[in-house]
Amino acid sequence: MALVAPALVGTAPASASLTGPGVGPNKNITVFHNLDFVGVFGYGTVGQTVRVEVIRDGAVIGVAQGPAWTTDEGVGLEVNHGVETGAVYPGDCWAGGTPDIRPGDRVVVYAGTTRNEVTVDDIRWTGAPESADENGDGTSDSVIVRGVAKRFDGTVIPPSVLDSGEFRDEAGKYRATPDAIEADPGVDGGFVVRYRAPYLGFRNSDGLTEGQRKQALLSEDGHAIGIGHTEPLPRESMLVDGLSDVTGPAVGCENFGQDLLPPRAVSRTPAPDTRDVGRLTNVTVGFDEPVTGLSDSTFTLSASDGTAVSAAVSYNRTTGVAALNPFPGTTDPLAAGTRYTATVSQTVTDAAGNPLPKTSWSFVTSGEGPDNDRTAPAVASRAPEAGATGVARGANVLIGMSEAVARPDSTSVWLEAPDGTKVPAVVNVNATTNTVIINPDADLAAGTTHTVVLTDGVRDLAGNALAPTTWTFTTSGTASGDTVPPTVTSQSPAPGTTGVAKGANVLARMSEPVGKPDPSAVWLAAADGSRVSAAVGYNATSNTVIVNPGSDLVPGTYTVVLTDGVKDLAGNALAPTSWTFTVGAAPLDTAAPTVTSRTPDRDGTRVGLAANVFITFSEPITRPDASIVWLQAPDGAKVPTAVNYNTTSNTVVLNPEADLAAGTTYTVVLTAGVEDLAGVPVVAEEWSFTTR
Repeated sequence: MALVAPALVGTAPASASLTGPGVGPNKNITVFHNLDFVGVFGYGTVGQTVRVEVIRDGAVIGVAQGPAWTTDEGVGLEVNHGVETGAVYPGDCWAGGTPDIRPGDRVVVYAGTTRNEVTVDDIRWTGAPESADENGDGTSDSVIVRGVAKRFDGTVIPPSVLDSGEFRDEAGKYRATPDAIEADPGVDGGFVVRYRAPYLGFRNSDGLTEGQRKQALLSEDGHAIGIGHTEPLPRESMLVDGLSDVTGPAVGCENFGQDLLPPRAVSRTPAPDTRDVGRLTNVTVGFDEPVTGLSDSTFTLSASDGTAVSAAVSYNRTTGVAALNPFPGTTDPLAAGTRYTATVSQTVTDAAGNPLPKTSWSFVTSGEGPDNDRTAPAVASRAPEAGATGVARGANVLIGMSEAVARPDSTSVWLEAPDGTKVPAVVNVNATTNTVIINPDADLAAGTTHTVVLTDGVRDLAGNALAPTTWTFTTSGTASGDTVPPTVTSQSPAPGTTGVAKGANVLARMSEPVGKPDPSAVWLAAADGSRVSAAVGYNATSNTVIVNPGSDLVPGTYTVVLTDGVKDLAGNALAPTSWTFTVGAAPLDTAAPTVTSRTPDRDGTRVGLAANVFITFSEPITRPDASIVWLQAPDGAKVPTAVNYNTTSNTVVLNPEADLAAGTTYTVVLTAGVEDLAGVPVVAEEWSFTTR
């Protein structure tokens, strides 16, 4: 048979993508992935066993094996080519079903001590053959076929590398090589194969006319293209045959049967890496076909310290499941909190003698034990200590852990400068002393407070996470002798601005670098005095403090507050600063707020001594205090009371600091100092209630 006998079309031989050991000298692996055909040539001697495997995602999806024989291309096998004469022999067909070979699949060949491998590239036709007028005279003088060629990883294979190609018409014994293989402009990885009149073939024994040859080129499904030919044998040929993918076995292979695939473990209990497994649990493994050779010496269980568990092994051929029963004849449990490993050896085979790949998996029993660690690691020692001062600028940070931890990196452990940036440093761990080490790339700044940060990315060897931990220390020396406090040099929105967008952030540019502030030092207050939920950030490049509200602001007036908690890198504090701006343009409000409910009301009902006073208004008001609303005793004195305001329900709450006197009448005093957000005052009023 001469499936691959094209003439060389390119000027320089090339090889397709190779993995593993590749293809050796004077050897060839040819893959027609559209036909699920693999030809391997130059392997072994006549009669020597050759094995071909197709592997996808680490699993064997196709296998053939048989004695090598002499083909037109050399000693080897042609798998799924079809049987031309005689009976089907092992190696002629795929055993156990024909794999649908696709780009990215690996093809591995074994012959004696030789192991060669290639990965299938994506070379395919994208359309039927077409007539073309290349001379521009209005007549068809060529046949073209278009395709794409990419390596299995998606990179383009240049048309110049497509150095083999042919068309074959088996019925007419007509074969031809392309006159040109060129790039297809605008198509990623595209190429064009051109056959030009008079369409002369390299084998044309039937005397076909030019028209008949052209018609064959247009109608037949036998176009092929490939890469990698060298003499005397192709180093590698990756060819695609036909304009459509043909699935299933070749002619003669339909009823071929040969078991070359090993049995597989398809179920395991307890499942791999399961924790908290019951200590009286049996271990089971299910196979995809009947197996032999199972016993207590081929199906074993051992503890993490290497101790073998005595066990009885049984096998149900109906269900295909083997069971291992620890400590047979007793009620003894497995050890608590211990990792056990179940192993099925390769001496277990299927009926054809194919060995099971060595199979093992582990699980951990319930309860406290050496392999069931549920205790999180903790910081046991710090150097420098929290709050330490005068620390040497070249010192490393040493963090002693309570137990062994997995090696952390700079995403889970770091040293932070006052402006919130990470100090460039190498993070290591000393496994002997369980010490995490932060080694800065350069001496730390003098007289500067640094923060050590450990996140829950620090984990012990069982995967338990550290509770996030931070502390600070200050280096020796003076930070540049700086005694000048920072100031605000620009504000956005500017003070007094109206019509500010609801989604605007607040920006406060500082006169010099400052330490990264937090919401306790910088915040945004609504008109009622409540703080707006917001993230406080800092841009160290522009020295800008950023207040980013958690949601769009509502129309109204807001106050930006910066306290003396904002400090420069030398520790000098900002003078407290604030300004206001207005979001949107709210409609003019002239309606006075009114009291919609009172508790206690003035209905004569006596109330408890621990009662609070609740006053609900018809609209939001500016947060009041005890100077404009209060609780008055019978002698006219103000009752010591906390005044609060619930912005959700528009309710003022008077909370006396001590229980009220029994049988006493108290007066609630509401003054015109209580105003809505537009500044319109409430109508002043008073009412009384009596305690029990």
